Amino acid sequence: MRLIWKLLKSAIFIVCVGCFSWQSTDFFQLYFTYPTATSVDLTFPDELIKPAITMCNSNPVKREDFCNKYPHLCQEPSNVTAFCEKHPYFCEYDPSNIVIPKLNYYARDNRNEAYDALFEIYSHYIMEEGADYWSWESPYKSGRGSKMKATFVYDYSRIVFITCYSSNLHIYGNEEVETIYSEETFRIPNSMNGFVTEIRDYDTFFPWSVPRILLSVHSPFVPINPFDEGMILEKYHEYYINVRMEEEHLLESPYQTNCTDYEDLWKKNNKTGPRSQEMCRERCRWNFFQSCNGCENGFSMVEKPKRMCKPGRLFSVLAWKIVIVAVLNSRCSQN
Repeated sequence: MRLIWKLLKSAIFIVCVGCFSWQSTDFFQLYFTYPTATSVDLTFPDELIKPAITMCNSNPVKREDFCNKYPHLCQEPSNVTAFCEKHPYFCEYDPSNIVIPKLNYYARDNRNEAYDALFEIYSHYIMEEGADYWSWESPYKSGRGSKMKATFVYDYSRIVFITCYSSNLHIYGNEEVETIYSEETFRIPNSMNGFVTEIRDYDTFFPWSVPRILLSVHSPFVPINPFDEGMILEKYHEYYINVRMEEEHLLESPYQTNCTDYEDLWKKNNKTGPRSQEMCRERCRWNFFQSCNGCENGFSMVEKPKRMCKPGRLFSVLAWKIVIVAVLNSRCSQN
């Protein structure tokens, strides 16, 4: 009995020594791998990267121009009096000349043909004749910087494209990002840029709603969805926006941050390819939808509208998107 007790105590002792040795080895490995002293370096750079400013019009096309191009898809409201009482901005001039799209709202139902016509405008005419003619004019921009460029965003809820204008957006192309010297931000009038927009209520394609501007301030290298991340601007208002810019610099090896310098890769690839992880993920999703559904879904913002899924296929595509989003995120991060 005494021998068994000694053997049991010896076994317990060996197990404890083994566990202690394992924990000690693991601790010293971490101790000698990572530095124990940290320092905080507070800097104020002389040159700052300007943020991107994106403004989108919720109205896809101007109603009058649409009806002039496709008169067979427009008609006079079925009840002009009731229509004008409900939407007086349509009837400020001559109510007898009002025509609205046939969207089953005070008009016949030709929605499928109207949506096809909208896509035809965005895929052909808007690229040939300009977004300022068909959708809305580029905002007036004061201050230094490049000209605002047009981009297009697909609204899945209404199955239409809308037109956006962006300043200092560099998700495509090989242009260098715009910068500003830090001392300039403290001068009168203490602003980087000013923008003036103009849209009209009676231009709305959807008679039951009025156009609004969606404003987003974001990274020049990261695409955005204005419906999720944009702020709705009210008419006849003046907005002053204070911008705070931050950069996260992840620690280098041996810390396992799995950080990729996309700007460095962009320069090494002859200034081609994505310049952010978000854009890299969107390109991966686009490749997936191309191979599985033959659709152009995947990108939040595009420079040229392309063939999207027809309304009949939209549900299946969105269902696929929900099902595989986790798998896609995993694959895109690995690649």
